[in-house]
Amino acid sequence: EMAASGYDFNNLHHHFLLLSLVITSCDLSINVKMFEESSVIVRDHIYSEFFSEGDMEKELGRTPMQQNDRKKACIPSLQIKFNDFILAPLYTLLIKLLPPAQIVVDQLEENRL
Repeated sequence: EMAASGYDFNNLHHHFLLLSLVITSCDLSINVKMFEESSVIVRDHIYSEFFSEGDMEKELGRTPMQQNDRKKACIPSLQIKFNDFILAPLYTLLIKLLPPAQIVVDQLEENRL
């Protein structure tokens, strides 16, 4: 609704939604840094955490999600899916409200290549 009608500075709900969008965008921003930097952080830190969780789930006799299973996870494929289904829609919405954020979408697209 807000993306279609535009941000209303007098609408507290719009303010809350925009802040939520910006905070989420910042939280996921590692994926829109230059690929050389982001790929190392994603591989060495984020997936390390995912795999540790998967190892604990296996110890408890549970089947971990594919992204948490170090034997089944294909990091490049998982990252492309995350970019396409989570990040692209998020940042596309962000640039509707904050057009200067287009640079972020451009970097995300460049990283996908």
